Amino acid sequence: MGNQIHAAPRILIVEDEQLVAMDVEMQLSSFGYEIAGMADSGAETLRLVDETRPDLILMDINLRGSMNGVAIAAQLRRSGIATPILFVTAYGSGEALRRAETVSFHGYITKPYRPVELHTIVRSAL
Repeated sequence: MGNQIHAAPRILIVEDEQLVAMDVEMQLSSFGYEIAGMADSGAETLRLVDETRPDLILMDINLRGSMNGVAIAAQLRRSGIATPILFVTAYGSGEALRRAETVSFHGYITKPYRPVELHTIVRSAL
């Protein structure tokens, strides 16, 4: 039937803290975005990106498990996936953001943030 057209941009949330992920999902939905899915690990993120083809990935840099957000982003880029990525970090500077500079990303937001800040940076990345 041709390409499926989405009324709202679709965002994949990558966050290993379930309550935080649910809060972000609620905020983004209230702004009119569609949630493509939620992942809490590298393997799940890669699978969901392949399955859902989101318009944007909102990814926490510090994740539990063998892959952090920067490693996931690097693997996506090596696979030829150019989906915009917004990193979420609890640290506004330092090692996490230095690591993030090694991959192509469209911005970052520092926790804790206000909903209006989240909306502004997501709109900017899209």
